[in-house]
Amino acid sequence: MSLFGDRLRSEREARGWTQVDTAKKLNVNNATWGNYEAGRREPGFEFVRSASRLFGCSIDYLMGETDNRKRDDPPILPPELVPVFRDRCWNQLRPETKREVFEYIQWKLAMEKRKSQKEQ
Repeated sequence: MSLFGDRLRSEREARGWTQVDTAKKLNVNNATWGNYEAGRREPGFEFVRSASRLFGCSIDYLMGETDNRKRDDPPILPPELVPVFRDRCWNQLRPETKREVFEYIQWKLAMEKRKSQKEQ
């Protein structure tokens, strides 16, 4: 079993939901949910983001990067990304879009860490 799967199960059980209930809430097949909980399958970003929102916790928490459940606000844009968002493009994004970009980067970093741990 994976830490990600353990956390999914823990969050689900804390609410008294069945696997079937939770799969419906996240619009996934029951078997897919079971495979995520058992650590037999790794989800994509959209699923992890949806689960994080459903459970009110951070992506980092679900992925096992931190034990802090709290969803933190995105930090200031890193200097290396400034050229990407020149001409105030970043400031023109809606807060929800900024959060999605931030959450996607968190998810990608967690996936890279998991891959490097498997290679060792």
